[in-house]
Amino acid sequence: MVNSTRHPLYAKADALKCAFLLNDFSLADDGQAPEAETSDWDFCAFQKPAAIKRKSIILTEGNYILRSELITSQLDKLKSPLPIKKIVYGRIYDGNDSCYPCRTLIEGIVADRSMDKKEYGRLWDSVVKQVYGIFAETSLVAIDNDTYQVKVQLEDDSLIMAYTGKATNVARTLLGITTADTDTWVFSIDIDDVTIHDCHLESRKELYNPTVSFLKKYEGISPVLGNSFAGKAADLLRKHGYMEFSGLKIYESDCYKKMNMIQESWDRNNNGVQLKEPLGKYTGLPTVLTPALEEALAANYKAGEKSVKLFEIGHIFPHNAKGHLSEKLSLSLGAYGPDVNKTSFRKSMDDFLTELGIRNHFFIPTFLAIAYNTKDCWLILDETMSYLEGNFGSISQKALDNHGIGVQAFMLQLELAPAEAKAAREWAFTPPELT
Repeated sequence: MVNSTRHPLYAKADALKCAFLLNDFSLADDGQAPEAETSDWDFCAFQKPAAIKRKSIILTEGNYILRSELITSQLDKLKSPLPIKKIVYGRIYDGNDSCYPCRTLIEGIVADRSMDKKEYGRLWDSVVKQVYGIFAETSLVAIDNDTYQVKVQLEDDSLIMAYTGKATNVARTLLGITTADTDTWVFSIDIDDVTIHDCHLESRKELYNPTVSFLKKYEGISPVLGNSFAGKAADLLRKHGYMEFSGLKIYESDCYKKMNMIQESWDRNNNGVQLKEPLGKYTGLPTVLTPALEEALAANYKAGEKSVKLFEIGHIFPHNAKGHLSEKLSLSLGAYGPDVNKTSFRKSMDDFLTELGIRNHFFIPTFLAIAYNTKDCWLILDETMSYLEGNFGSISQKALDNHGIGVQAFMLQLELAPAEAKAAREWAFTPPELT
């Protein structure tokens, strides 16, 4: 059996989500909500202390920002009869961090007429014990009158799992809570920090290490929590020996030229939405995930890794047909090694799509995608010859040279929404003779 890995950041996120679900929370969003949003939602749902205040990153595209708060734009969608116990999961961005500006969070709401501080603390103790076991003890440590640290005492260690506090009036209003006797709490868990603590890592730099030597430390065969299409894709790739990494979410200005993609002012496809103010060396958002993939392949080659299979699932920000900002969920994967060649890689992509539920697909060659070897680049189409927003093939020699990758390497880029819709159509299809 192939050893399966799971990135520790996402494994820890699933462990935390599961703990909340076992305590009667519902998962209102599992990373699907937009990461770029209008500045109307740039406020705090509770009085956050300085330690976790993030600076919004403003985009040149209209009045959009990269969110620094996870739950605020979803509050009006979380309305429900009491008690309210809901969590959301996803990424936020911090304009104060020019090295690793993206963080992964779980944020949540608890609202009920009987949810005073004592009862709220008991709820946290139950959640924490699901994650760390029966010997873990939890306490709410006051920072001020309305804000607390959720401190976890382990047998020989301790950590701050979360920050929490009473919901602001704006947050309560958006939740539809108008009565003063309804206790409403908001909390925020920085999964980056929790993972670094639990995995005994030195820093976020180590957490985002894309090399096989780091990723293979975290083996596991547990599936991704839930039944999302993205989770299914991730589990299939893990089953076939691919390792999930977490790449850059904001790109440097020359990343597309480095991977041999045209990047001129007229080319809206390969020019991501720009930041209003550059964040150190980072200047814009990705339209595809392959620049980060090639950087990860290069890091592995320079680290001496002989055989590499990597993938990443994340948000991209291409322009739509009218030239405005859009946001989509996308997959990229790449590989090199003695057992990977043009024939084997094409077969593995064929098998992957089939197992994903896209049995009726076709590969059509193209010589126009110069980020690839123009003699080995394939578009993915369905049986009606409609483009499924995916392509794969050999990485161009120029891109390999620019990244310092000294072997033949391969990659795929696939938008997940068209793939999911195609898989759903195949699943629902009934032959006419059976109707």
